[in-house]
Amino acid sequence: MKLAIEYRNRTGIDPGRMTFPQIRFAVGVMREQDRLRKQEMAESVLAAISAAFGNKDAFASL
Repeated sequence: MKLAIEYRNRTGIDPGRMTFPQIRFAVGVMREQDRLRKQEMAESVLAAISAAFGNKDAFASL
């Protein structure tokens, strides 16, 4: 039930006749996209900071 609500909140589409595995898969894909988006944002911020300070080994320090 929580996944169906999350699906509806994220997409604005009522899952209607979707089965639970379909909803679970769709929400999992959306969560993975969010995770990758956050990771890319963090990497770009770190790259900008390291470029500003001239630290070429900023990724190695993590």
